[in-house]
Amino acid sequence: MLTAGCNPAVISGWTADGTNPKSGEDSSVPFSGDDSGMAMDDPDEPEAVVFRPDIQQDLEDEGCLTCHQRAGTPMQVTPEPGSDGEWRDNYDEVVARAGSSSASLLIDKAIGAGGHGAFLDAGSPVLARWRAWISGGTMYEEEPTEDPPPASPDSGVPEEDAGTMPPPTGDDPLVYTTDIAPIIESNGCTRCHGTSGSYDLSTFSDVMGSGSDDVPNVIAGDEDSVLIDYCRNGHQGIGYRDALTIMEWVVDWGARQE
Repeated sequence: MLTAGCNPAVISGWTADGTNPKSGEDSSVPFSGDDSGMAMDDPDEPEAVVFRPDIQQDLEDEGCLTCHQRAGTPMQVTPEPGSDGEWRDNYDEVVARAGSSSASLLIDKAIGAGGHGAFLDAGSPVLARWRAWISGGTMYEEEPTEDPPPASPDSGVPEEDAGTMPPPTGDDPLVYTTDIAPIIESNGCTRCHGTSGSYDLSTFSDVMGSGSDDVPNVIAGDEDSVLIDYCRNGHQGIGYRDALTIMEWVVDWGARQE
């Protein structure tokens, strides 16, 4: 049995104290049969990537915890966790920034987005393992003897930096009307982007349209869309959960209206 979880990532504009400076705050497994009819697993079938211990070990080996074990640092992870509670707290911190394999700010940070030091390149096996972990459902551990303990209510990114909307579940499609428009409204985006900003975000048509430079705000499925660039950089203090929801809406759900 594999346990899984998912959720957003940290915005590249966050400072070391965890605030945004702009806001101030299974397919069938192949097998071969022998003469007796016994089935054997394919030796080339890759093992599932799980947080405990695979991702934790990567973070330690790549030197991430030189910074990311410090109090007040976003994604605070305890090195060499000694208890189930520490393991689970570490998982909560990392999975909160995993997103999806096509829209993950955890991966963006690893390759240098938003001024973060790049420590993985596009061909890195570590990066491939992280993508496999995310696309496989951000599994906590393989064949646990019991369900992992619930997340600590005090773990994760401070609530004031998490954004105004709950994280997407990954089960239902994200659509503009019920998922994206409320984020735009709650973050006050149209105070500028509806009056004086070069990009209008007042309606779905505006969001999908072009700004004063004739470049579309959103190209469905394109992770380099202008709106995503704004989200990656924490524009005007948008929280990472809100930003990742927008990113997943564009990349994974094709920027659907309904």
